[in-house]
Amino acid sequence: MKALTWGYTTGLVIEAQSSGKLQDFLDELNVFNRALLNYQELVSVLEDPMVKSEAKILTVNDLLSGASTRFIKLCVVFAIKTERPSELRETLSEIYRKSMDHQSESWVESGSEPMSSRQVARDRMLGFVKFYCDYAEGSADLDLIEDQVFDFARTAEKNSQLRWALADLVIPVRNRVALLDEVLSGANEVTKKLCRYVLLAGRMRDVVSAFDEIAYEISKQRGRRIAEVRSAVSLSQEQTTKLKQYLTDLEQIPVELRVVIDPELIAGIILTVGNKMLDTSFRSKINELSQELSEAV
Repeated sequence: MKALTWGYTTGLVIEAQSSGKLQDFLDELNVFNRALLNYQELVSVLEDPMVKSEAKILTVNDLLSGASTRFIKLCVVFAIKTERPSELRETLSEIYRKSMDHQSESWVESGSEPMSSRQVARDRMLGFVKFYCDYAEGSADLDLIEDQVFDFARTAEKNSQLRWALADLVIPVRNRVALLDEVLSGANEVTKKLCRYVLLAGRMRDVVSAFDEIAYEISKQRGRRIAEVRSAVSLSQEQTTKLKQYLTDLEQIPVELRVVIDPELIAGIILTVGNKMLDTSFRSKINELSQELSEAV
């Protein structure tokens, strides 16, 4: 099972558990897995790399039209989209085992994933976010959740004690989760779950970047893109409107502006869209000049 699917399954188990539907999901997944063992025609369709994912998903949706919960459809469809066709049966069996192993309330509340590389932890986190985007598809809450995650990233960025406490692996994860919950006491429950998982997914290089990536992924799943604008001073409504329209035309996708006031820039802005950055700040120019002078000496 890919780390992306692992994270997605974790979100699914947590949500199924909290809604009292976990056993229903396990029963239906068990039935579906048995069908894959007994019906070769179904296996031939789902494991054929020449059959498009869309056709496989239509087949699955027809088969599971009478399912008692959404969780079984979400699970199988995501596995079809993410995993190699030849590994679908093994992946679904592994999802069943993982869900059985981690259905206790204590794991949902305070347990953490096995320690792993930073890339695996990042992929788990993205899978977790993708689950909640699928689960809440069409909900107005996603706007609020995206805003709250972004704002929490800015809070952690400005507060070095909070930032280091959240990232310090010496501090028990239960204590770090409690601290996070205290700061996010008034936030949406899904916002809390997404931010908690940054601490639970494994070794993260930078928790602030991880929170930002959650907000970016939510925006991306909704067919939008986040542009962060760091400015030494507040931007006028006219400036933000023109910049948003310019970036939307440039990226060919709706762009959401996130303006962060950073007086240390002195003047100018730093604009970041995905992995692209434009730095016109006076602080950057000072740093460049300082570097040139030190090299000249």
